[in-house]
Amino acid sequence: MTGRNVALPGCGQTAPACHSRAPACARRRVEGVAGSRSGPNPQSPRRRLNAAPEPASARARRSPPARDPAAGDSGRALAVLRAAQRALVRAKDEPELLDLICGIAVNEAGYRLAWAGLADQDPGQTLRPIAWAGPDAGYLESLRVTWSDTPLGRGPSGTAIRTNRPVLGRDFAIDPELAPWREAAVEHGLASSLALPLRTETVPFGVLSIYAATPDAFSAADVDLLTCLAEDLAFGMNTLRARGRAEVVLRRSERNLAEAQRISHIGSWEWDLATGTAQRSDELHRIYGVEPGTIATTNEAFLAFVHPDDRARVEESERVAISGGGGYAQDYRGVRPDGTIRLIRDEAEAILGPNGATIRMVGTVRDVTEQVAADAERAMLAAAVEQTADAVWIKDTEGIITYVNGSFSRVYGYAPEEVVGAYAGIVDSGRHERGFFDAIWELVRSGETWSGLIVNRRKDGSLVELEAVISGIRAVDGTLSFMQTDRDVTREHQLEESLARRAHERYVIEAALARIDPSSPPEAIAAAACAELIGLPEIDAAFVVELDGEDRGQLLALEGAVAASFASNRRLPPARARYLYERASSGVWTEEWRARPEDGEYGQKIAAAGMRTVAYAPLHGPNGVIGVVGLGIQQRNHAAFIEQLPVLTGLAAILGTVLAPGIEARYSEDSARARTQGILDAAAFRPHFQPIVELHTGAVAGYEALSRFADGVPPDITFALAARCGLGLELEEATIRAALAAATVLPAAAYLSLNVSHRLIGSGRVTDLLAGRAREIVLEITEHDAIDDYPSIREDLAALGPHVRLAVDDAGAGYASLRHILELAPNFVKLDIGLIRGIDADPARQALIAGMGYFAAKRKLRLVAEGVETVAELKALIGLGVWYGQGYLLGRPQDGAGPGPWPTTVTLPVR
Repeated sequence: MTGRNVALPGCGQTAPACHSRAPACARRRVEGVAGSRSGPNPQSPRRRLNAAPEPASARARRSPPARDPAAGDSGRALAVLRAAQRALVRAKDEPELLDLICGIAVNEAGYRLAWAGLADQDPGQTLRPIAWAGPDAGYLESLRVTWSDTPLGRGPSGTAIRTNRPVLGRDFAIDPELAPWREAAVEHGLASSLALPLRTETVPFGVLSIYAATPDAFSAADVDLLTCLAEDLAFGMNTLRARGRAEVVLRRSERNLAEAQRISHIGSWEWDLATGTAQRSDELHRIYGVEPGTIATTNEAFLAFVHPDDRARVEESERVAISGGGGYAQDYRGVRPDGTIRLIRDEAEAILGPNGATIRMVGTVRDVTEQVAADAERAMLAAAVEQTADAVWIKDTEGIITYVNGSFSRVYGYAPEEVVGAYAGIVDSGRHERGFFDAIWELVRSGETWSGLIVNRRKDGSLVELEAVISGIRAVDGTLSFMQTDRDVTREHQLEESLARRAHERYVIEAALARIDPSSPPEAIAAAACAELIGLPEIDAAFVVELDGEDRGQLLALEGAVAASFASNRRLPPARARYLYERASSGVWTEEWRARPEDGEYGQKIAAAGMRTVAYAPLHGPNGVIGVVGLGIQQRNHAAFIEQLPVLTGLAAILGTVLAPGIEARYSEDSARARTQGILDAAAFRPHFQPIVELHTGAVAGYEALSRFADGVPPDITFALAARCGLGLELEEATIRAALAAATVLPAAAYLSLNVSHRLIGSGRVTDLLAGRAREIVLEITEHDAIDDYPSIREDLAALGPHVRLAVDDAGAGYASLRHILELAPNFVKLDIGLIRGIDADPARQALIAGMGYFAAKRKLRLVAEGVETVAELKALIGLGVWYGQGYLLGRPQDGAGPGPWPTTVTLPVR
């Protein structure tokens, strides 16, 4: 047995070179087969795409190799190949196939001995015979051969495995390399051999060795023939092994799949479209609440378990998947026989046939009822944690922060990436002893929850006082962490202290005003009030201005930094008086002082005194605004005035009552009647329109009609004087009629909001005014006026029809608003400017508006914020859920006779 490169007869090349090409039987299938000189036999069957590999004998039988002249009869080759084909068909297992092929080599091919061996992967690389045939099989009893590169492995069998090619042993008697096996071979009459590798694809796993009784007995044709025989043997062995493995794997897979489905609660199904039948797993039956095997094989039987409202959608998904050769994933409600409804997740895929059409559908189903509910609950809890105003953070037992919510950044000033992974001591203020925290952790580790006040430090170094709740939480694996919820109460405590301080200041001022003689001249009363106000902390000036309604105003009293500048002339420029009239009708406000050209010497004096920020509160008499009381400081600090506003508002309420008799004595009923009649006769008024804007979208929902009088007197003063002299209803009717006529310039979709008194509604005149109007109308009833007969007003409003809606105006500015809202059930509630001014910096007002928002939602009405003038106020109102707003920031009032524009949307200065 030699591994030498021996030339094979009839081949013309050495074995390695010959082996590097296709085997001879395969070559001759292409070269000159059955008389053809180029290519395959045109009469031979064409192989199907993706057909299983053929055994070599089948291929060789279709194109039998040309017989070498030195070899035996060609009929022998055909007999060998046919026998091999029968063996491949007949063999039920690998041992039977091995026996048959070895027998063919001896009985059909006429050789003396044939054996097959496997190449073991042991350290000695043993070549182990496993099947043989022939009268000289006793030779194998003494055979010692390996496939290692050693003397016992350099014979034809071992070399064939190592080199993966056929190897000849020409003559046992003379070849020195066959010496290890010579004596036994000669004894059994064996003279030459051929070793053929058995391969899995291209990797040899064994050998077929064939022996002849004469030296050099194997011609090139013999080698081709026997190579085909070895290929058939390898093909059959590989096929049987694969089949056996597949059967084992299939049985194991089926068992594992059934068990996996039972454990994971996943069912499977397969629908054969040709037969219309479906196979469904046991777990699928359990998911639908029935015993395994009880659902019929039709698709209609499956659809019977689908909720009727979902059935059409499921059928459509099936139709689309089948027609398009795709798949689907969908959830639907499954109805069990007991009526229980479960949420089913069904995922399917189409299996295509050779022509590309769908032949089967396969899929899985899962009961996701609890999963979906749990996911929804987790999502809701996660959203709640992220959206809560409190800082929520988690740390491990070593004090390392592992999670913070969005509000943590607002409370502490740190971005999440700055603190997650950091030590919790990053926010330690140093205000607490170590024992304070030791007691907390001891309590929490024991399973209790700790709550109390903690002072921590923000990123900017400032201190923050917190109401904290700390508890232990355990993960699924038992890992302990600590969750802390912090509510910032710094502002609340500061506000409580401020309110207490302001309450005391207000008490002192009110007590001082109570000692003033109401019969004193207005100047004396105003001077006493200013003397008390100038004593407030951080206040540099206090003043009282009388406004007489004729573009005239004068300083009744002035204390502090600017007092010396107005020792003689205390008259206000008309433009300044008009401005204060307009603003006073909207409630309390603060502003940075800016001297305007029209303020003249008055403005220059105030600026020269260093006045920077001023706060105003209106003084009301029985018939409207009679003046303002104000405070000034020499620095731009609106926050200081926000704290002083409650004191200023309380003082204004008392001071207006005390001052009103003296100031209003300057107006007589006769003069008021003459003035009002003159306005009516000359129609000395013009309607203006201000947009009412939807704060979340910028859409203009409507326009409010506002009357502006030719003499410049503020509307509330003019209407109050008209009411006092008995011409109030006439003036209301005239101004409303003018507004309705001018409103034709407004967008058709926008509603028109008209200010009316309950007296005008009760008079029946509104019905005539609104007759034939197509535009939607909103009537605004001021909440300052008390209503004695609510049922009658409700009847009058109902008679106006469904296109007329109701708004309660100036909510929060007087005593009657709550009852108006409860008794009249309006569609809108307009929040007084006094509530809106500075709301972004006032937690108390924010809480009040939030409460009104809750009430509005319950009563299905909309809130409208009046007097929105800053971006900060707008942002705060949007955050509080206020739906509509109006004010200078959103659009100033425009003359109805002017050019407009009259927009349908406005650009909001926030994102």
